[in-house]
Amino acid sequence: MGPSISHRVSIAWPPSPPSEPTSTLVLTSPLGRFVDLRLTKDKPPSLSWAFYGVAHYWTDCKSRNHGSWSHEVDSRIIALNLEPEPEAEDDTGILKSLENGDELEVGSMKDDSGVVREYEEVWRAEEPNPRVWKVWKFNHVADDAFNQGMMIRLGRWAQGIVRRGKILTSVRAQLVDMSGSEEPDDVVWRIEFIGGDKYVAEEMMSVLTETYRSDESVGSQGDVPPGVWALIESSDVTV
Repeated sequence: MGPSISHRVSIAWPPSPPSEPTSTLVLTSPLGRFVDLRLTKDKPPSLSWAFYGVAHYWTDCKSRNHGSWSHEVDSRIIALNLEPEPEAEDDTGILKSLENGDELEVGSMKDDSGVVREYEEVWRAEEPNPRVWKVWKFNHVADDAFNQGMMIRLGRWAQGIVRRGKILTSVRAQLVDMSGSEEPDDVVWRIEFIGGDKYVAEEMMSVLTETYRSDESVGSQGDVPPGVWALIESSDVTV
């Protein structure tokens, strides 16, 4: 599986017609790691839903293509503020290519009210094969599920989600340049969205711009837990 940059075109909850109330972007690495960030279309936007995990794809005996997406961190689960915290359920769907090149995903999941319903989502790939990709994960020294994060860069897009206790921070950024290439001499990461803790967001951007020192533990001060960001997948090397 190659890397993919997917914009959601629409979602429908039959029998209601399709619509797109959000700006939804999913970045998926060649090994299936993904960050899914869904923002409202307000100005400025706010977070509708954010989660990351690992995607798996397979074909059944009837030649139907399936996908499942785990939720290692899920903003809606955190927002429930329950003790003990419930585990997020995997999303599953059947995938079908449409004539215009878009992809139709059909399955069932909870709607905004928490009711499980059938849905239909249409996705559009921005770049079939981005040449540049990198995936970083924040690893807590005690492998604490309440303190973890992932940052993905695919081509000109980057998204990240970090959980620190009950606070979730999310970032979306776009690489802006004058030449149109992915790696020009003079580039700027334009922040499209930041939600949550601004200091954690600054840390995430330092990881993206590779000014973060990976040989230092994060969180020696304040409430940030000890741990490090590690590059775990890239177009140059996979570790």
